[in-house]
Amino acid sequence: MRSLPTAQGVLEAQPSADGALVLSIIGSLDASSTGQAWRHALQLITQYQPKRLIIDASQLTYCHGAGAALLLELRQHQQKRRQTYEIQSLDP
Repeated sequence: MRSLPTAQGVLEAQPSADGALVLSIIGSLDASSTGQAWRHALQLITQYQPKRLIIDASQLTYCHGAGAALLLELRQHQQKRRQTYEIQSLDP
């Protein structure tokens, strides 16, 4: 498992044998932390080329507009590659 500390949170990645990549967001995706998380997430997607990208938001405590933009960008990236994308455990 790889992790990247951000200003107020952590992005953890866990690739699986079936071609999925789980990105777990721990803490806040705010204006100060999203840029670093964005770069790291795209780097991981480029590296692993996942068939399924799963965002685990069970430990996401706050999502700023920049964080929402990141989640949309990740979805668009997977759609361009004709691969699947899902967000799990996101509380409204």
